[in-house]
Amino acid sequence: MHSPANDCAFERFRGRWESSPLPEYSRMKDQLESERCARYMKALSEGDRLKIVETLLEGPRSVGDVAEVMQAPLQNVSHHLRCLAAAGLLDSRREGKFVYYSLNPEIHRKATAKNPTSALDFGCCRIELGG
Repeated sequence: MHSPANDCAFERFRGRWESSPLPEYSRMKDQLESERCARYMKALSEGDRLKIVETLLEGPRSVGDVAEVMQAPLQNVSHHLRCLAAAGLLDSRREGKFVYYSLNPEIHRKATAKNPTSALDFGCCRIELGG
């Protein structure tokens, strides 16, 4: 029986690599904070979530407001908003029975006269939003 793992050279030699740890001096320094950056990128890998980010460029919105603008079911939008917030891309605040979401100001770079494009700056990379 054919195993896809056999197609990858890494998988064939994996046991040998795992059994001999790298010396301290040869370990890669993670200057990009790859885990954090990957979390952001994974959360944005869904098309509807990118649309939500675009919607929130105008400022904080409730789940219902976002659903109305996107013409999407409230349950779907609520799920996507929670995923984006869990990844650290959004902040939320509750006002009575409504939850308002906004882009995390630590990573959101608003458009200015000098930089006319908004962006999400993750440190490892930057995603420009709009044109």
